[in-house]
Amino acid sequence: MAPRFIVAIAITVAGILATRPSFAQQITSDVVISGASLNDGYMGSECDDDGQLYRLPVSTRPDGKGVSLMRVAKDGSTLLFTLPKPAWSIQAFAPIAVGLAVLVNPYDAASGGSWHMYRFDRQGNLQSERTVAIDLHPLAMAETKSGMTIIVGYRPRAGTDNEARAYGGAILNASDQVVKLFEFPATGDGDKWTIVHTHRMAVDDGGASIILESGNDANYSIVTISESGQIRMLPLTTVRGARYHDWFFANGVAAEQY
Repeated sequence: MAPRFIVAIAITVAGILATRPSFAQQITSDVVISGASLNDGYMGSECDDDGQLYRLPVSTRPDGKGVSLMRVAKDGSTLLFTLPKPAWSIQAFAPIAVGLAVLVNPYDAASGGSWHMYRFDRQGNLQSERTVAIDLHPLAMAETKSGMTIIVGYRPRAGTDNEARAYGGAILNASDQVVKLFEFPATGDGDKWTIVHTHRMAVDDGGASIILESGNDANYSIVTISESGQIRMLPLTTVRGARYHDWFFANGVAAEQY
């Protein structure tokens, strides 16, 4: 029998931000994902507002094969969003109103260090490819309700000195042109904010949000970036001493797993 990949659709009730977070999960149903297996080269990533799961390829630079993201619907059906050039690396992606946006690194000297934005419709058809001239290394992005794209990452984009990195981002208009650059301010103690390793973003009417951390004994905040580039910080009370933190967003909720 062919291996089956099962996805559990869970409703998570999260207690947030006040004192000690707590949460409970209840599995409501299991569905078989068509055309997928546990060893198919994809991994779970994040869901959109409709509850559809997007799976990234484990290796983003396969030889001779087009790189694809897989979308998994709640009924288990799948759809691939395939880049036209096989050697390009996916840096960030975001579900958008009309489909999916994917930001890639061409690894091509001829590109002049620019990134490329691919936009697909809901059926996986490529609608546009544009060059995006940003001076940072992207880690995540999201599309706002009005169609602006907020990208977050660090500068300089090259080099391995983590201490030299400054975290911030760029705001693109509907034509993928940069209209604003921003940088996250230092903490009150002068420490730099960095982006947590999960890189998940959430969108609301005020812009897009992501979790930041700072210091050796990590402090956490939700940062919200408006379409005009304004930065708003919300400090988070978390569990001290936890060996591992993971963060998830839902409508009006940020949940901590530790």
